[in-house]
Amino acid sequence: MTRPGQRGMRRDRRKEFNDAAAPIRKWLLSEIERPSPYTKRPSAIEMDAFLSSLSAWKRFRFRRADERQRRARKEAEARNETGEVLYTDTATIIKHLRACLRYTARK
Repeated sequence: MTRPGQRGMRRDRRKEFNDAAAPIRKWLLSEIERPSPYTKRPSAIEMDAFLSSLSAWKRFRFRRADERQRRARKEAEARNETGEVLYTDTATIIKHLRACLRYTARK
């Protein structure tokens, strides 16, 4: 049984989560479609708002998945003859981006 006002609090938390997750999810979806070393990551403020809306366990797991995709990007980086940075293996990057995406699903 819920106490009066509890239902509204739950909606507020859900709305806060969805609002905080939106820019992260948008970035992840665009990167999954076409990973690029030139796409700008979400700002530190956006990432902090999102992480603070996750439970401690989910925050830990998201950070771990994010670190893995960053590492995969570093390992896949290569430069062509004009000096442009390209990825040699996007499959691994996409796999780790999808792992991050799970934590941004709307509630």
